[in-house]
Amino acid sequence: MNTFLQKLITSQLLIPIITVLLGIVVIFIAKKNQLLSDKKAVFYVLLSSVIFSSLGLLGYLQVDFMPYAYIALQVFYLIMGYFNYRLYDVYIKALKGSPFWKKFLVLLIQILISGALFSLIFNLVNDFKYGIWASTCLVSLFIAPFFMQTFQSYLNIPIEIYKMKIYDGTNKGTPVVPIDTGALLVYEIEVYKTTTDEKPTRLKAKSTKEMILGDWFELILSDYNQRKFSAPIEYYNLEKPYGWVFYTKPSFFLPRKYIDPDMSFQENKLSEKQLIIAKRVREQKKVINDDVLL
Repeated sequence: MNTFLQKLITSQLLIPIITVLLGIVVIFIAKKNQLLSDKKAVFYVLLSSVIFSSLGLLGYLQVDFMPYAYIALQVFYLIMGYFNYRLYDVYIKALKGSPFWKKFLVLLIQILISGALFSLIFNLVNDFKYGIWASTCLVSLFIAPFFMQTFQSYLNIPIEIYKMKIYDGTNKGTPVVPIDTGALLVYEIEVYKTTTDEKPTRLKAKSTKEMILGDWFELILSDYNQRKFSAPIEYYNLEKPYGWVFYTKPSFFLPRKYIDPDMSFQENKLSEKQLIIAKRVREQKKVINDDVLL
């Protein structure tokens, strides 16, 4: 009899017992943070955990449980993860408006309890006793909440604030001419000559690090339009001059970085290797060419 009990505990009850103990620790932490402070919240967590674990009865399928039943359970728990996360605001009032880590803690409690019961039920009805591995399908409960939280965090990222430069053809900048010509650097800018151009034009011009970027851009427009008067860069629409915003061309490793036209190249931390993009904008900040900036 003792041998039977020892075998039962080691083969079927050890992992569930450890999981339940971990669940108790997490429940204690949740209680301390007043996440499960009312009976309705506790009842919901326990009931939902029992429902999730009841599918351990599919262990009756024996070897046929893998892989089809396992994959089907993953899809099921993926869907249930969404509804379960939504129901937190209904049945666990303490979580409403709480940071994500508190909701994650409650979800962890559910999965630990569900996993322990799922493993126990599965091992009772399955001859191969791999309930602990079969219970990993419950991990899919995490996916929907993590995706929702990630998407919400993305939406909460504030729109990057940038300055707009107005050029009307008369306000030409006056750059500081250095005594040492070795201090001149060559910067490259990309701009569409018209709002209907399919390909941009790239222009290179010299400057000092101390020169204001907006002044440098105005000189480029003025000089280019004087030399290419038959195909100039448009800076005026039918009503008023366009505004211009500037940013560096994004790469695989570096994101788009907006540039302040009222600051110098040095203050904007621009190097000669960085390609500067100039985009026309209207007053409502709507971009004419290429992608929308806002």
